[in-house]
Amino acid sequence: MAKKIILFLIIVSMTQNSKSQNLNILDAKFSPLSNIIALTVGDDKNSNLRLYFSEKNELTGNIFRDSLNRTTVGEFEFSPDGDKIALLLTTNTFITDLFLYDIKKAELTRCTNSVGLKNIDFAYKSWLNWCDNQSVIFVSKHTGLAQQYIYNFTNNTFVPNGSSTGNEYLLSYSRKNQESYYIAIINNREPSIFRRKLGSSVNSEISKDGSNHDRFLLSSNENYLFYSIMDASPCMYDLNESKFIKTKLPKSYVSIINCAEKDTNIVYSYFPNASDESFPKTDLYQYNYLTQKKRLISKGFSSVSSSPDGSKFLYTKISKLTSTDPTQMSYKFEDIQIFLPDNNGIVSNLSDYGFAKDWSSDNKTVVFANKNKLVILNTETHYKKLIQIEN
Repeated sequence: MAKKIILFLIIVSMTQNSKSQNLNILDAKFSPLSNIIALTVGDDKNSNLRLYFSEKNELTGNIFRDSLNRTTVGEFEFSPDGDKIALLLTTNTFITDLFLYDIKKAELTRCTNSVGLKNIDFAYKSWLNWCDNQSVIFVSKHTGLAQQYIYNFTNNTFVPNGSSTGNEYLLSYSRKNQESYYIAIINNREPSIFRRKLGSSVNSEISKDGSNHDRFLLSSNENYLFYSIMDASPCMYDLNESKFIKTKLPKSYVSIINCAEKDTNIVYSYFPNASDESFPKTDLYQYNYLTQKKRLISKGFSSVSSSPDGSKFLYTKISKLTSTDPTQMSYKFEDIQIFLPDNNGIVSNLSDYGFAKDWSSDNKTVVFANKNKLVILNTETHYKKLIQIEN
């Protein structure tokens, strides 16, 4: 499960109201021990990977060789032990392949080769997850259908993880439960949510309502799965008992953002006017699924980033949004406002930080990206470190 959950609730895409820079930080992630931050630097045409070692206060140069030109980093994930990084890199605009970077050896290895595929569409790969410290699971389309595959880095084997008769996507893997969760379109039915044990060929359907599903979310300890049907009607499912749990959440226009099992709280968005406005305003709520009580956190917001255990979160507002056309909004970095609420409802306002990208494994530190600046903030001590990315 990813350590952070970020949900953009402005339905249309937002673009920065500034010129593109080659050194923009696109994404940043903590290693499992939080002693390394991996960051992608570049733009939508060329991007590279760099590492920041916090104990040495050292930032590496670009990881990829010059020969890997016209390359973009699609996805990257640290191994559970934090000694390797699996990457999905797209080269020559169309070809996506799996690579492995060994941090100790400073060595990049290409694991799959899709160059020879006759149909460019078959080079698609996505939804990268680690099964253990030696293997990853992801969706590949190299045989025509988007299906799950496991790549083992020890013996370089590439095998299916079961199969279905339809395309599979939005893959998430639980190392605790040793099973994958995904959406599949089977027998021309509406997209439904399934679970599958590692190495099994059995597709067990979770959502049996016959409706269209487009997202789901695992709780912090991976005991519950939340999903919404087409009209944003929320459902809570107990993965251990294989049964639904009744809640008093609104019946529609709800999107679950995180679930902190530690304090039994759910953070969700509510957008009742979504069908009436081009850019609906969305409110942020916290709900306790044991006491059935809720509280309003914010009237209107743009995005949320939560800690690994779900107990802390930041939410972002953009004070000035400009409609550039019917499908797009623009903003300036100085108009980004970041808020950090505590359990008592007291909110801290963080400015000039940029967008929150990830949280440390101890739920204390957040890494932000602001153009070519990396900001590391301890949310308890408020100690801040700024790192400027240079050529």
